[in-house]
Amino acid sequence: MDATITLNLPAELAQAVFAKATAHGQGIEEYAIYVLQKDTGLPSLRDLFSDVRADIQARGITDEELEEDIDSAVAEVRARRRA
Repeated sequence: MDATITLNLPAELAQAVFAKATAHGQGIEEYAIYVLQKDTGLPSLRDLFSDVRADIQARGITDEELEEDIDSAVAEVRARRRA
């Protein structure tokens, strides 16, 4: 279940959050989600897929090869569904 939260932040806090988000190379929403995940102990997508990414890197698979493999698998599943 996704939820939308609207927050009215004091100007000083908003500036601090914006600065932290920028320093992390993220937008405010992305940074807020990161902070909340960290605070609640829930894993991020990066955490969930870190083992997969490490395996891909260990095998020497390029991003292009990975994209081709994923596209091929998606096409195969779609073809089976149509059959």
